[in-house]
Amino acid sequence: MEKNKRILRVSAKAAGGQKDNCAICGKPLVYFAREKELECAVCRQTKPAGCACEDGHFVCDTCHSGGGAAIRRLLQESAEQDPVVLLNQVYRLPEVHLHGPEHHSIVPCVRLAAYRNCGGEIDLVKALEEAWKRGQKLPGGACGYLGVCGAAAGAGIFASFVSGATPLTPEAWAAPQRLTAACLEAIASIGGPRCRLFGAGIRGKDPREPPSLRPLALEHGMHPGAVSLLARGKNG
Repeated sequence: MEKNKRILRVSAKAAGGQKDNCAICGKPLVYFAREKELECAVCRQTKPAGCACEDGHFVCDTCHSGGGAAIRRLLQESAEQDPVVLLNQVYRLPEVHLHGPEHHSIVPCVRLAAYRNCGGEIDLVKALEEAWKRGQKLPGGACGYLGVCGAAAGAGIFASFVSGATPLTPEAWAAPQRLTAACLEAIASIGGPRCRLFGAGIRGKDPREPPSLRPLALEHGMHPGAVSLLARGKNG
């Protein structure tokens, strides 16, 4: 895994900092109408691919996301309560690509860290580890191929933790569904593509209250299509 991380770091440098394109050469990505079986340019394993660059480079979701160690370390150590500020700190890490399935895990992790920093009572280390795993179950390109933006689903992952929802909890079950639906509605109204850079967090009068279901769209300067979703308190 460490060898693969070094390959991606070197490739990103060779790509001239084009973090929104191919992680290997920096050229634009080409998305397929149907998945293809391609060899990952990093781990050399053959996996389903939803896109490749113009030169045919494909980086699988596992290699693209890395593992989130640097991201989780930053979140564990930060005392920042504003999830948008926290999100921008994560985006500045060299390990984070402008686009990619890692954002599906970044969203719930950022929200959980902000929640803890606002007084929410959670074991952040264990929560970040589990949230990252759940987010990685969402494949790259989920917005276009499954009809669900992975970052919006990431907000639902966060709500699941805070509400204690499981598939069999009658009342808590609805909280992540509603937050994900609210985020998807806001995302769809803003338009795409490049919705995966939508982040989420909470900061209200009482951070221990359930997350607000009223998302606020905030422009994010890194990319014209990048928007941060911030669910603040009930009166936020």
